Amino acid sequence: TTRTVDVTVAGDEFVEVDETITLTLSNPTGTDVVIGDATGSGTINNDDQANVTIADVAVNENSGTATITLTVDNAVDGGFSVDVSTADGTATTADSDYSSVTNATETFAGTASETETFTITLGSDTKVEADETITISMSNLMPSTVDPLDIDISDTGTLTLNNDDAATVTIADVAVNENSG
Repeated sequence: TTRTVDVTVAGDEFVEVDETITLTLSNPTGTDVVIGDATGSGTINNDDQANVTIADVAVNENSGTATITLTVDNAVDGGFSVDVSTADGTATTADSDYSSVTNATETFAGTASETETFTITLGSDTKVEADETITISMSNLMPSTVDPLDIDISDTGTLTLNNDDAATVTIADVAVNENSG
């Protein structure tokens, strides 16, 4: 005779490795009852995902620095690290608008809604120009224990450098004789 034992699994939003449960049968009752295989196991597959996002930021171009915030939405067992980098948009390192960031490592402990920050150093100029942008991206995800496919780092952020320069136009007073030509 075969019987099914249902096991209720409590769902969560915690990114973790797959888990194994073991069910053991013991103490049979009845006449001539023998348990042939007393142990069964099952796997609880992780079905959770964490997303890391980069907040868009706007600062005046002569602010000196801009602080960028990364946030992980769900808890991740064991934590993880991710590298962040900047890329020229309309703001460029060649024009000294900012100092690039290349593969700066940010480390998350793995708690839900955790944030990490890093700073971008800005150049300053007196050029009247349109607002300019820098793109921020993530790469090199290194989780401590979980499958990297369970953490999404595809988000990008935009740093907008608001122009804070102005040009002044003046007209000089002139005096001439009316018959001077």
